[in-house]
Amino acid sequence: MMKQIRILMGKKDGSLLDKVVEVDESYFGGKGANRAYEWKSNAKKEIIMGMVQRNGKAYMKHIPQATQKVLVKEIKEHIDPKAHVMTDGLLAYKNLPEYGYFKHYTIDHAYILNKIFEELWGRIKLAVKGVYRHVRPKYLERYMREYYFSI
Repeated sequence: MMKQIRILMGKKDGSLLDKVVEVDESYFGGKGANRAYEWKSNAKKEIIMGMVQRNGKAYMKHIPQATQKVLVKEIKEHIDPKAHVMTDGLLAYKNLPEYGYFKHYTIDHAYILNKIFEELWGRIKLAVKGVYRHVRPKYLERYMREYYFSI
């Protein structure tokens, strides 16, 4: 029953995210060294890309890697080019204006006025660790739906 509910929560209405959209990615799973300092960690981390429209919808996707090709593909698929796109300083987002996203802003996570993303990542990570204990990468995206559906 819960599986069916999660599938229904993930159904899209076909409209693109617009107005002000924050984009971020987060790493889930395994104990590993800090990704900022040691990229060749033993633990395989799963990457979730999130897109949240302020005072609106959200969308999350389990992606294979956080490269420019993958991230821009997801942005083009889910965000209206007229939207104000706010991202962190990841270099993969640097060329968004070349793809028609002329209202691209880079923000520092320390100064985010809207804390939706930071709260969302924290809530999801606590749920995976505390409620589900272990989630297979294959099903990670489905479990995310429970938490971003209510935004």
